Amino acid sequence: METKQAAIIAAAILILLGVLVFGAAFFMGGASVYAPPLPEEGVVPVDVPFSANGQEYVQVKYMVQGQYSDPLLSGAFFSNMPSKTNFKKSPPPDQTGYEGFVPYSLAEEEGQKVLTASVPNAYDATYVRLYAFVNGHDYWSDEFVIYP
Repeated sequence: METKQAAIIAAAILILLGVLVFGAAFFMGGASVYAPPLPEEGVVPVDVPFSANGQEYVQVKYMVQGQYSDPLLSGAFFSNMPSKTNFKKSPPPDQTGYEGFVPYSLAEEEGQKVLTASVPNAYDATYVRLYAFVNGHDYWSDEFVIYP
C-alpha cells in the first residue's frame, strides 16, 4: 500500500513540475514574437490586406529600407494574373508583366515613414507586388493576392 501511495505522490510531483516548467516557458516565450531582421535595402510590407471588403480601393502599407534619392521611385504594381517573372533577379518594372502601377503617398506611423499605395479593387483577384528603386537597384516584395 505504501508503494502505491509513494508512486501516486511521485506522479503528482512530476505532473506539477511539468505544469510549472511548461507554464513558465509559455509565459516567458509568449512575450516575444520572432521578427526577422529588416534588410539593409529593400521593400518591407507593413500591411497588405487579404480582402478589399467591397471597397473601391485597397490601402497597402510598406517601408523602404536603404539610401534612396528624393523623389523615391516606388509604388505598387498590380494585375489580374500573377507575374511569371523570376523576381530573384530583381527585374526592372517593364519586364514583370504587371498591368497597372500606383505611386505611393507618404505617411508617418509611430515615428516611422510608411508608404501607402491605393490599389484599385478591379479584379476577382488582384495580384500586387510592392516596388522601390533604391541605390541603383530594383527591389520587390513577395506577391500578394487581394480578393474583393
